[in-house]
Amino acid sequence: HGEDEDEEERPVRDFDDFSINLRAVASVDFADESTLQLGGSYLLAPENVFGLDEDDERELDRGVAGLDLTYTRLDESTRRGIFLQGEWLIGDRDFGELDDNGTPGDDLDDSFLVTNARSQGYHALAEWRASRDWAFGVSGSSYEHAEDSDEDSWDLGAHVTWNASESHQLRLGIRKYADLAQEEEGVETTSDFVAVQLQWTMVFGRHVHG
Repeated sequence: HGEDEDEEERPVRDFDDFSINLRAVASVDFADESTLQLGGSYLLAPENVFGLDEDDERELDRGVAGLDLTYTRLDESTRRGIFLQGEWLIGDRDFGELDDNGTPGDDLDDSFLVTNARSQGYHALAEWRASRDWAFGVSGSSYEHAEDSDEDSWDLGAHVTWNASESHQLRLGIRKYADLAQEEEGVETTSDFVAVQLQWTMVFGRHVHG
């Protein structure tokens, strides 16, 4: 279909257009029933450029780093235990946009604007496994908006999980979202709402039921 576009005139992706996610984990067993896990991750994403000609290349940085800590204590005989997890994320990204200075079609007064935004967020989860079949948990997040760290949002929720079998899990939750950013027709607003969530997880093939 050509070197630069496919049959629908969309740009053809190359290796530099894909995101790369790296993760490393260290795990320590305190006893037969307790495990502490420390993890780190880094996401490298393509540059974000608007309004540029195909031949005008700009190198912009965009990445997200994360650090998480997980503690698990589980009685193998009764399948009762607790699961605690916390995660911290920080994102750093450059935004590039071509400004025509109010004169479309006139390239002489065009300028390329680059702005940087750094934001961070936190997530925590606590779950109590009451038996082999049932678990109850709460979780919450607080995070700054990626485009403007002066704006932030948070959410808080509770859930109940039914482990129907080793390969089927059904989870029902309710969650409160505050100051969630939404964009409609180019105008960004924030809103609060409550959501009911239903999740069905199926596992295929060989696995270990945790």
